[in-house]
Amino acid sequence: MKITLLTLMLLFAGFCNTQTVTTKYKCYFLKESTDLNKTDVLTVGELKQGTIPANKELAVLGLDTCKYVFYKVKYKDRIGYIHKDVVTDNSLILSKDPNIRDEFRKCVIEHSVAIGMTKYEVLASLGKPLEINATVTVAGLTEQLCFGNVINHYYVTGFTLQNVQTTSDRKYIYIENGIVTSFKY
Repeated sequence: MKITLLTLMLLFAGFCNTQTVTTKYKCYFLKESTDLNKTDVLTVGELKQGTIPANKELAVLGLDTCKYVFYKVKYKDRIGYIHKDVVTDNSLILSKDPNIRDEFRKCVIEHSVAIGMTKYEVLASLGKPLEINATVTVAGLTEQLCFGNVINHYYVTGFTLQNVQTTSDRKYIYIENGIVTSFKY
């Protein structure tokens, strides 16, 4: 019983030292009972306990990286989850995320890439790629992740607004069996 009580006290002490994050924009506030392993199967409406307005400060209770990266947060005396991409500063993820190895934390903070990083670490560093080209061979899975800045060019033809997209600052990251083997800028 003493061990259980001590464990509860330590957990409570951890919650008392919570850190905060601020939302970038209005976001979904998912129920605490949500099974984050199945979030791609369920619709957001079934998982949502409400929305949180932009620029609101939230107390972070934990981090869940089972499939996607979610903060477990407290907002207006309710506990639930928000996705990492709706907060203004993800440095809290970098300090707590167990999927980012210590030797690559600096790369992720600086939004750079290094040989030996995992695909997860690359995505945490650079965000969502514009395109992923995958090749399956006898040796395993090889992926090319294409990153860049999308530039929209608008022009009018008659009464129709046209849009042409181009990209700049292309980056190509090559991943073999989940590990970065090469990259080019």
